[in-house]
Amino acid sequence: MMRRVLPLALLVMGANAYMLVAVAVNRSSDASRVVMTERELPLQARSERDSAVKLVLRYEEPVDWWKGRDGEVMRALGFSCATPLLSDLNIAPCGLGRRVFAAFEYDGPAWQAIAAKRLRDRDELLQKSGDRNVQSQADYLEQLAKHGTHLVLVDASLDPEALRRAHPDPRVIILPADVRAWLYREPPTPSGSWVLRGRIAIVTTELIAPVAQRWVPPPGKLEYRAITPPRYAVVLKVGRRHEPWVEAVTPIDSPETPR
Repeated sequence: MMRRVLPLALLVMGANAYMLVAVAVNRSSDASRVVMTERELPLQARSERDSAVKLVLRYEEPVDWWKGRDGEVMRALGFSCATPLLSDLNIAPCGLGRRVFAAFEYDGPAWQAIAAKRLRDRDELLQKSGDRNVQSQADYLEQLAKHGTHLVLVDASLDPEALRRAHPDPRVIILPADVRAWLYREPPTPSGSWVLRGRIAIVTTELIAPVAQRWVPPPGKLEYRAITPPRYAVVLKVGRRHEPWVEAVTPIDSPETPR
């Protein structure tokens, strides 16, 4: 019996040791640091079986992402797909997904462009009609322009060092991401031309708040609806392996809140 269990136990111990070493290497030195808020890292719903306080990293895509720039990024990431000769569909897959590195800018020009567009869309809605539903949509756009996540996807690359050189601003963090690409017929008609599209998603979106340095809203008021001011600040760090972690969570109006 012992002979059967020992190899499995050694395997588990080895895997745990590797994970601990990887975490230590990631957090050893030269970690980038950004102070975000509940807008970017709202609380995840908790269950009675899980007492950990988890935050979910949220981000936006740039306003020009679906106007062709994503195709440029996909080609730079190595996606090259032949145009389908015969297809009744408007979407065709473009190879397998792959692991890349993505750059996310916090509270910078990319977010300002998104907020400005939402306010322009609000104004256009208000000019069309005084209908109550239109007013509700306009109000929602205005709230999103004020309180939506300020973290925006701005670029991606296979080389994280090249990505950092291209985006030296400390407000830009570089995180591991998964990417998938496809061909899309635009406009979606048989005579339309095929264009390259893609989607980039952060690998690690759930982050655990440290027990010793965390503040959370009182029970019953955990949900953040992105239409109200944030209630707490989050110190987010990204290490040498580009893996993020939460260092502290504090009330946003506290004198101890880092800046």
